[in-house]
Amino acid sequence: MAQAEDVTDRMPSTLDQLSLTGRRLFLRADLDVSLDGDQVADDSRLRALASTVRFAVDRGAKVVVAPHASGGRSVEPAAALLAGLLDLELRLADDCVGDGVRRLVGELRNGEVVVLENLRRHRGEETGDPEFARELAAGCEVYVNDAFSSVHTRHASVVLVPGLAKERCAGPQVLR
Repeated sequence: MAQAEDVTDRMPSTLDQLSLTGRRLFLRADLDVSLDGDQVADDSRLRALASTVRFAVDRGAKVVVAPHASGGRSVEPAAALLAGLLDLELRLADDCVGDGVRRLVGELRNGEVVVLENLRRHRGEETGDPEFARELAAGCEVYVNDAFSSVHTRHASVVLVPGLAKERCAGPQVLR
């Protein structure tokens, strides 16, 4: 009986080892920032994420930011500040799955970014639902986890979506 080939030594381990031009990149991100009213009080996570997004955008990726925030709150305030830090127009989806999201992701051009709404608004994220994971991963070729705070979870976007992408790696915030 033939043994399965171990390809882990040939898999890219960092974002800079991946070819990104024209590819849809699913970027698992942490937009769980402290708010003062509806204003972001601490932007350190956003500044770190901005460098990852900028790296991918500058290499022609079609970036799908897939974030979480605690309490099921909207990521809109954080996404607005991220857009300012990047000096880019970001599209903010009103959900993280569904027809509208598929359309937004499908329309992305090289160097453009769409930010999905909070993944934790869906029960399927925290229960590790395979169908939810398939919807999230639809059309994405590269998976990058840049959400250090979520790597220990059994959430769909952390444990199932990577296996649905052609290539995957840890992002700079996870590798630090």
